[in-house]
Amino acid sequence: MRRCTFIFFIALLTMSISAAPIDVKQAKSVALSFLKSNSPQTKASESGVTLVWSDAGAATKSAGSVQDATFYVFNREDTDGFVVVAGDDAVYPILGYGMQQLFEKDSMPSNLRGWFESYQRQINWIRENKPEVSKDVTAAWNEVRQGKMQLKSTGTLLKTVLWDQMTPYNNLCPVVNSQRTPTGCVATSTAIAMQYHKWPDVGQGSHSYTSQTYNLSLSATFDTPYQWDNMPSTYTAGQYTTEQAQNIATLMYDCGVFSEMNYAPGNSGALTLTAAQGLVNYMKYDKSLHVLQRDNYQKDEWEAIIKGELDDNRPVVYGGENDQKEGHQFIIDGYNDADYYHVNWGWSGLANGYYLLSVLEPEVQGTGGNSGGGFSLGQDAIISMKKPVEGSTYQDVLAFFYGENQGTVFAGLEATTEDFEENQLFGVQYGYVGNMSIRDFSGNLVVALVDKNGNTKEFISSEEPVTIQIERGVGQEVPCTITKTIAPGDRIRLLYKSSDGSEWKWVRGNNNTTGEIVVAADPSTSTENITAETGVSVSYDVAGTVQITAPIAIKEVVLYDMNGRLMKKQSASNNTQLSLSYDSYPDGVYVLEVMTVEGRSSHKLVKK
Repeated sequence: MRRCTFIFFIALLTMSISAAPIDVKQAKSVALSFLKSNSPQTKASESGVTLVWSDAGAATKSAGSVQDATFYVFNREDTDGFVVVAGDDAVYPILGYGMQQLFEKDSMPSNLRGWFESYQRQINWIRENKPEVSKDVTAAWNEVRQGKMQLKSTGTLLKTVLWDQMTPYNNLCPVVNSQRTPTGCVATSTAIAMQYHKWPDVGQGSHSYTSQTYNLSLSATFDTPYQWDNMPSTYTAGQYTTEQAQNIATLMYDCGVFSEMNYAPGNSGALTLTAAQGLVNYMKYDKSLHVLQRDNYQKDEWEAIIKGELDDNRPVVYGGENDQKEGHQFIIDGYNDADYYHVNWGWSGLANGYYLLSVLEPEVQGTGGNSGGGFSLGQDAIISMKKPVEGSTYQDVLAFFYGENQGTVFAGLEATTEDFEENQLFGVQYGYVGNMSIRDFSGNLVVALVDKNGNTKEFISSEEPVTIQIERGVGQEVPCTITKTIAPGDRIRLLYKSSDGSEWKWVRGNNNTTGEIVVAADPSTSTENITAETGVSVSYDVAGTVQITAPIAIKEVVLYDMNGRLMKKQSASNNTQLSLSYDSYPDGVYVLEVMTVEGRSSHKLVKK
């Protein structure tokens, strides 16, 4: 989990050698074209937008050199509205836009600055690693330049309040060094979501804690009814009553206390998971509420989860972090058909608009709990925030995280063999299995053989009873034996089941861990020998010599036969080129898996 004092947000895609920086003139043309296409009632002229912010000329932290811009922010001159244009055609051209207000750089809170800092880091990473540009990105640039990019407004948009972190929201927050501290992004975003549900009527219990930085002793008893109908959707100076100010300040302070806010002048921070616990324990939200990590899911899986929440009329409390582990939380309250998500930043409506959650290709942004590697997005979301439902159960969440203990590295799943056979005893080390639930976990772990669709074929280890405290982890090695017939696509996973649950769930991995082990490759899911979306190029002759080339470092290559049996494994030592010979093997079809620093791709080979 993360401390939320800044924002992380990403909108990138893969890049080819032909990708190039976008200068300010090109960016302005793109901004005008986009605005014309998406607001046809007004005719923007060449002077119809003004550049209000760009990072052109900023020094990169890694190289200490002056860089090309990674983004441009333009305001409309004829009416309200802004558009964020990418500084490189390796990524989607439009990263974000809003049609309700101008972008105010000088009033920008740390959350937005944090997002652009992270965005800058992502673009520079793309420029350094140069993965191949996707056809979708190229098509998007062509569309916007030709004035054909029209983003439909169809989708879901929930109406959330335009609240903030300062006066009067922070009227009850502690004073530090003669300054009233802000509410904190966690408290504000949580309060906005609570206002949408207008729940609870009154909280329950009390909570006290000592803040980290300034050692403030803070407490709250949650027995004051919340006056939802007497909290305006926005608080404008001179336009709200003393009672209304007290109502919102009480709510914000309560949110801060149950989140254990680390109050400080300028920035107040708290943890997503602590806030989630407080919503259930003190605010009486349904106990199925849980927190999920973006890096444990593939792109389509993740966005389906977020859209599902919005379609069920639940604004999503969403968080992210940058490479310094500085985070921010905000509200996602809508989406459109082009997969742009409407964001309420919790700063009186400033910069609210549609943004891309992520447009990194799956191979670059991470494998979603598969084999590790890829780019970490560092995002999370509170899921199933709703009024209590009778019969509801806790949704425990276990996931792998990387760690070391007395020289032993735990990075997900690792087997003691690479050549799996039926009725063969082998070991599987798993760890660290982290508890990301809102309660201590009590239940069982078991190693399982699953098919290519993730259906469990059999348990191959004994069930291990475990108890894991919140944000703690366990790891060990267990003996395993496969008795079922091994089929192409089979893999090994670690499953968990809560003591009061009935469903076995997958312990997913992230970018630093292995969430599953391929037992037998599936040739039907492999690509042919030409370049894949990862930028990996595989060429071979029929006699059995393979040449592998990649735009990024290759970790290793693995060769399987058509039955998924491991034939050969070769380290690439992070080189970008590798030659592999399999001329001594029988004629037939083989599957070559190439593991780069960003993920895995499969390629079909034919030896004659």
